[in-house]
Amino acid sequence: SIKKITFTVVQEGKMALIEAKDGAPLDSGHITAKTVECNKFQDAVEFLNNGGQKGPQRAYLTPGVYRINTALFTIFETDVVQIPRDKVGIVTVLDGTPLIKDEIAGKIISTHGNFQDADAFIQAGGNRGLQEQVVLAGTWFINPWFASVKLVDMTLTPVNTTRIIVSYVGAIGTDTSGESFKHGNIIKKGQKEVWKETLDPDKYTINTNTTPTTT
Repeated sequence: SIKKITFTVVQEGKMALIEAKDGAPLDSGHITAKTVECNKFQDAVEFLNNGGQKGPQRAYLTPGVYRINTALFTIFETDVVQIPRDKVGIVTVLDGTPLIKDEIAGKIISTHGNFQDADAFIQAGGNRGLQEQVVLAGTWFINPWFASVKLVDMTLTPVNTTRIIVSYVGAIGTDTSGESFKHGNIIKKGQKEVWKETLDPDKYTINTNTTPTTT
């Protein structure tokens, strides 16, 4: 039997998420399906033959017109991530390897294009959970089944003030405060605890969940 359906149209400012109704099981420990070649989900036979997995897909569709077999794929349209110039996006990844013991945020991965390529993130061993990396101003195709983004204000250091940085991420540093300082450790930039370097008056794209500051 033949059933006629309309093309799938993804509008500007939107992205389409795909859930496969059939395919191989998801990889153990993962909640999203790996990406396989299938002409942007327009070739259902190729999807299945290439090991496409059943369930929510990491791959997504950007604005355009597609010929999708909706007997195999369910399509969900959602907004792209828009980050204004005065905001920072704090990311929590929902899929990947567990966080390293005693760490509150995932290790830095540089190959995922601002969390737009979930497969690259996972293949590089990226951790699920809060991320140290932030997403800056712009328009981003971030799959919400893979990662969520929370917008926060950029960190402002007013004129005639300075900001002290306390980091919860990074390597364990060597205390540089000296014998007379008894209020904690002061360490180099990029290490855990209070940084010796402070922030001069300006705006900064800081992850306030992992590196809070105070004036």
